[in-house]
Amino acid sequence: MDAILAEMEFEALANGEFITSAEGVRNIIVNKSVLLLDVHTGTEAPHCSYPFAKNIPLEKSSRPHM
Repeated sequence: MDAILAEMEFEALANGEFITSAEGVRNIIVNKSVLLLDVHTGTEAPHCSYPFAKNIPLEKSSRPHM
């Protein structure tokens, strides 16, 4: 996985050009090999949260929203 990610540009990840299977995602979560970020807002998070992800509410990010 590290070799694959090293070859990828961040922009490709941000644009959704990197695709993995549901099984691949499950393995990543089970192995805790990455930190998954959940950017649901503070209002959304109580209704849709992921126990395997770190929630950082979008409204608290330091970057301007589009």
